[in-house]
Order: sequence, then C-alpha cells, then structure tokens
Amino acid sequence: MTEFLETLPSAHDHRVLMHAAHPDWTVTHRRRVRSAFRHSDWVASAYVDGLLAGTIRIVTDHVSFGLIADLLVHPDHRHQGIGSTLVKMAVVAHPDYYLYADPQTPELAPFYTKAGFTDHTVWRHH
Repeated sequence: MTEFLETLPSAHDHRVLMHAAHPDWTVTHRRRVRSAFRHSDWVASAYVDGLLAGTIRIVTDHVSFGLIADLLVHPDHRHQGIGSTLVKMAVVAHPDYYLYADPQTPELAPFYTKAGFTDHTVWRHH
C-alpha cells in the first residue's frame, strides 16, 4: 500500500532514501540536503508498506514563485508513479504559484514534460 503525506520523514528514513537514491552523495552533502528539507516551505513524502519511498520539497518566495528543489524516489520504487504523484501534490498545494524545476539530469526532462512543465531554461508549470 502506498501512502502520501505532507510531512517531513524521520531523519533515519531520509538518510536511507538519500543513500539509495544517490549513493555518490557524501555524508556532508546528505546532511545539507536534510537541513534544507527541514527549512523548506513545503514537504511531502511517499511510503510503501510503511517504508519511505520518495520525498519532495518546495521553496517559495511566499507570493508567486516556487522551486522543486529536491525530488527523491528510491530506485526500487521508480516508474511506479510515486514521483509523478509527489509533483502533482506540489502543484495542487501551490495553485497560485509558478513552480519551477531544475532537473539535475537530462533524462528527467520527459518526466517533467509529462507532468505539465515547459522548458524555459528551467522547467515551469502554471
């Protein structure tokens, strides 16, 4: 069963997810990302059978601009709609915002296109 919650995952669950999704990240980088999640304007997480499978965070200017700063999905749960659902939750939670995404890899471009983002140097949804 998959459950989606607008909540920050536990530090332990988040470390496990980050290590699985990005094993190349250093411990220092993972600590910075965790801190960034704690200080974000909006966070949502996905759990499959009680285990953290994905998470997303948004930072905003509190007026009209939002950035999907991190979208992480566990490799075992990719291509199952978790990332898409998390992005849809972000769009619904920020109806009056222009949401931007800056995919770190070119392979994610089709994902954001399918989610309704358009390419204007960064990916925009509105």
